[in-house]
Formats: sequence, C-alpha cells, structure tokens
Amino acid sequence: MTEKPSSPVSVRKGASPSAGSTAPTERPTTIKALVATLLLTGVCAIIAAASLFGLHSYLVKSITDSNPVPPITNSQIQSQGSQLHDFVANRLTASPGLGAAAVSADASATQNWVQRNLPKSNVEASDISDQAQKMHDFVSSSLQGVNGTTLNSGQIQQQAGKIEKTYTTNLKDLQGGQATPLTPAEIQSKANQIPTSQLIANLVLLLALGFVAAAVWRGKYWSRWAVIGLWVLSSYTGALGGLNSLFAVTANISPAFVVPAFLAGLSFVASVVLALIGPSRQYFNANRPVRPAGAPARRGLFAPRVAPPSSSTRTHAQTRPAERGTSSSDRSRAKQRASAEAVAKGAELARSRAKASKSRRTGA
Repeated sequence: MTEKPSSPVSVRKGASPSAGSTAPTERPTTIKALVATLLLTGVCAIIAAASLFGLHSYLVKSITDSNPVPPITNSQIQSQGSQLHDFVANRLTASPGLGAAAVSADASATQNWVQRNLPKSNVEASDISDQAQKMHDFVSSSLQGVNGTTLNSGQIQQQAGKIEKTYTTNLKDLQGGQATPLTPAEIQSKANQIPTSQLIANLVLLLALGFVAAAVWRGKYWSRWAVIGLWVLSSYTGALGGLNSLFAVTANISPAFVVPAFLAGLSFVASVVLALIGPSRQYFNANRPVRPAGAPARRGLFAPRVAPPSSSTRTHAQTRPAERGTSSSDRSRAKQRASAEAVAKGAELARSRAKASKSRRTGA
C-alpha cells in the first residue's frame, strides 16, 4: 500500500516539473480566497470611482471648502504696520518707564493686538497665532534693551518704528508663502476632472490586480510580494482600495461612493492578510523555483560574504617562502651535479662521433 505524502500540499495531477522550477501544487482555500479578494478590490474600486460622476455638487463643495484663503494684500500689510506702530507708541507714551513687568505687559498686549486685528479672511488661524507669537517675542526682546529706563518721545518713536518694520517684514514673508486660491471656473474644472482621473487610475489598479491574481492562481512565488507592494502603492497614492478607503465611512457623502470604497479598502487588507498566513506561505514556498544544479549560492542580505573558491594551482609568488624550495647551499649542489652530468653527456657524445668517423675512414 502506497503511503500518502505528509506535506500539507500535494503535487497537482498532470503537472510535470520543468527545469529550474517546481510543479504547481494544489491550491489551498486561502489562495482561492486571496484571488477572490484581489478581484473584489478592483471591481469595488471601479464602482466607487464611477459613482463620482453623479456627485459633482459634492466635489465642488469639497474643493471650495479646502480652497485656501486669498493672500493678504500689500495695502493690508501697510495698514497693519501703521496701526501696530500707533498702538505701541500710545502704550509707551502712557507708560514710558520700563520695568520688567511693563516689558512683559507690552509684549502680551502686542500679541493680543495681532491676534485680534490680522484679517481672518486673508490669513489662516494657525498663521495668525504664529504671527502673534513672533511679535510677542520680538517686542519682549526689543524692550529688554531699554529695560529700567524712562523713554523720551524720540526713543518711543524709535521702538515703535522697529516693531512696525519687523511686523510688516513678517507679513511679507507670510504673503510669499500663501497659496493662490482657485477661481470658481477652476473649481468647476477640477470637479469635472476628478471622476475621470479616478476612473482611469482605478482601471489601471484593476488590471494590475487581475495580473497579480492570475500569478497567484498559477503559483508564482513572487506574487505574494506583489500583493503587498500593490497595497502599499495604493495607500501611498490615495487610490481607491488603499488604506485611506477604510476611512470613507466617515465622509459626509453618498453611500453610492462610501460602500464600494470601504469594501475595496477592506478586501485589499484581507488580501494582504491572506497572502501572509501559513497555508498561503506553504503554497508559495512549495512553488518556489528550484535553483539549477551547480549554481552559486545566493548570499543573504545580512549574511557574511562567501569566500571565493581556492585554486589548486598557485603561482610562484603566491607560495610561501618555506614552500618555494630548499636552502641556497642545496641549490648550489644541485647546479654542480647538473653541470657534471652535462659535461659527461658531452664527452660521451664526442666519443661516439669520433668512433663513427674512424669507422667510415677504415671502410674507405
């Protein structure tokens, strides 16, 4: 009676292993579920993207709400500087004697003035707080230089002028970093472009998921890592199906978009989990390509470097001095023996030639 293989996966009938690869193995349930979730992700992403064509008003409102405020103008900057100059000059005139408490009070008063008077229609709330804090620090530092003195009118104007100049410079820098808001026509155009761009992007995602799903079904070893790579890429680019799609349920938008977008994100997370659990790992490892016989071993990322194979033939320069030969006296005696042998051979050759010559003369 033939024993059944103990491996958790068995070789599929009718499959013959080819050189350099193993035969595809029987697919576990997790692999079938993985293929299904990959395809479900792509289909749900396409449905969610297509639903955006019917949500034009929502897209316009969303873009308008996120549109930056109009940048602060040069006239507003000049007006702000003049008003702050007068505010500081009036405070210093009313209390020209500067002690530590007076300096702290003037700095705080300046901070509060900026917080109240910067136009909220042109400056974001976070930028207003930042500008107010900057002026608090500058006024405190500037008045510390005259701490303990009673200011005259000239010194008061000088301090107010320094504070005004710093304030307008800060606002100029803020103006340079402010984004230009979209016009109503640009908002409409962007709202029209979003559904088309999302549909194209998610069609590409569907094709990629279909290709990877086919590779998973055929047992390609690399397909497990392709699933994880596609999920990371989708999450990074914000495609429907990435991690951000799970938060679609918090958006105040039509269920026609929320439901398929959430299902796309959920099924893609399930695909990643299915690709990493035990039966799937065993399946992919069983179908891992076999290295050809005699191929050099691959070194791991953190493995020590493999030493090159040693050669049996070494040159004279590679041998150690102790292996190169004997001492100089031994080499001298060897040379003498070689010379004596050469002389003896030469004499023997001369005698044989002489005998041959004599025999020829005698014969003649």
